[in-house]
Amino acid sequence: MAEAASQSRNRAPSDMSSSHSLQAAYQSFQAGNLQQARQQIRACITASSDANALHLGGVIEKAAGDFEQAATWLRQAAAMAPTNAEILNTLGIVETRLGNTVAAESSYRSALKAAPSFVPALLNLAHHLAQSASGATEAEALARKLIQLQGKSGAGWAALGAALKSQSRFEEALNAFDQAAAHGATDPATWQNRAGVLLELGRTRETAEILDALAQAGIDNAALSYLRGRVHVEEGDIEAGATQMARSWTTQTSEHALRNLASVYWMQGDTGSFDALLEEALATQTPQLALIAVDLTRQSGRVERAAELFNSLSPEQQSTPGAQSLGALLAQETGALETAVERARIAIAEAPDSYGVRTNLIVPLLMLGDAQGALVEIEAAQRLAPLAQDLIAYQATAWRMLGRTEAYERLYDMERFVIPHQLEAPEGYASMADFNAALAAELDALRVYKAHPLDQSLRQGNQTPRDLLHETSPVIRSYFQALEKPIRAYMQAIGSAPDHPLTARNTGRFALKGSWSVRLASGGFHVNHVHPEGWISSAYYVEVPEGIETNADRAGWIKFGEPSFATPVPLPAEKWVCPKPGSLVLFPSYMWHGTEPIESGATRVTAPFDVLPV
Repeated sequence: MAEAASQSRNRAPSDMSSSHSLQAAYQSFQAGNLQQARQQIRACITASSDANALHLGGVIEKAAGDFEQAATWLRQAAAMAPTNAEILNTLGIVETRLGNTVAAESSYRSALKAAPSFVPALLNLAHHLAQSASGATEAEALARKLIQLQGKSGAGWAALGAALKSQSRFEEALNAFDQAAAHGATDPATWQNRAGVLLELGRTRETAEILDALAQAGIDNAALSYLRGRVHVEEGDIEAGATQMARSWTTQTSEHALRNLASVYWMQGDTGSFDALLEEALATQTPQLALIAVDLTRQSGRVERAAELFNSLSPEQQSTPGAQSLGALLAQETGALETAVERARIAIAEAPDSYGVRTNLIVPLLMLGDAQGALVEIEAAQRLAPLAQDLIAYQATAWRMLGRTEAYERLYDMERFVIPHQLEAPEGYASMADFNAALAAELDALRVYKAHPLDQSLRQGNQTPRDLLHETSPVIRSYFQALEKPIRAYMQAIGSAPDHPLTARNTGRFALKGSWSVRLASGGFHVNHVHPEGWISSAYYVEVPEGIETNADRAGWIKFGEPSFATPVPLPAEKWVCPKPGSLVLFPSYMWHGTEPIESGATRVTAPFDVLPV
């Protein structure tokens, strides 16, 4: 993240001239005499710890790398001067470096409340929010405000690029970074972000060129090592990719580096390195890294072990809303449902506006049979995320449990909303068989991993590493063109009634959002799931096992209606669709769906995607 505070880093805190000793510390700092400045400011704070002295002390300690001490002084300064935007912004930067993301965001927002057009805080909050998809829309709005305020400055354009990148609007993001460069943004962070966008677009050679140029300029950091690792992985050299990502982790033991390196080890089937990495993360004694190690253990399928690790954490490590929320999830998955509810309620009490925290109470309530209580929590969560598809799935499940058949079937009208289509052979192909053979070969060439991704529905199979929407292969582009007709037919068939969560979003216009390919290996399947950020979801069948249509166990068939969790009265699947080569099944993203395991020795290749209204 670019530090907007660099614009004010070498400026004295307000009213500096009122104190000779404070001025002396500041002058030493400006002259680069950091140790002398630290001694002077400590003496100054001991003599008179006013907000200005504490602010300068925080700035100096930040420059010295002692972020804990910097945070201590800056928090005191902010308490004394709660409307000083510069102090609050600097505190936000330090909280970010400490990994206190919630506190950092709060500080940036407080700075902007005090001074709504304070550019450093606008820039820092924009970059902070752009780190996650949930905050990217607000980050985009802040970046556009920056562009208006700053005219031809490139900083706003760079922030806009980061926000668009987080929304996977990569072509627009690339244009924003080009505008940033045109307006004078030559900082490494902008070029680093541009490299990341090019990588997402599949332009690995251009990505590598930027990384090489940054390296020649002497710029080296954990994020650049990660990007270089991704380049190696996507060009098929997994070993070199893992080496670079491991370098990223050892350079900066961040949450991002841990998750990505663990993911590479896991999908490459290197469980030894995966386990060793998690042990290393736990040994750091860093609370957030420890929690991620626990969660990655859970995602790898060793839920009991993850629960043991969580219970071994210190009370301090377990005390945050995120930790309690993870604890609730682990309790749920190990069958301790009452504990899950208790932990989830504690987390909600501390973070009532966190969508992720709130949702971890809903499932254990449903599993305990408290459908009415779950509906109360669903409604509260829907106020935070009105379009979240998983909440609609939970709502439907609660109605089904309560016997509210009419309301349930209105959402899960499977005859109306689950519609198979047969694709027509794209131009240049004599038949769908020829097209699917070409598509299968192209997709197989993209597969570099051996195992399924962590924390996804896939079991016993692998997935292409990058969004297929950014592939330039003619056969893949032909596939997406062939989808236009059936998607439009589906949208016309469901209608646009304003009183239904599926049809009310039907604008008549759409965009594909995320596409990937899955190869199920012998016995592979998808666990029941929904697509929380989708609208219409899909399954397109490139290859299916022979004899699948006559299989008595429906092996390899897609099924609908069965939740991902057990309920006191079982809720089995209500509809199955037999896959056929060249067939496309479209259905609401909120509808529970999974697959029956394919038979031993068989394989199945799909190329699903999600659709969003525009």
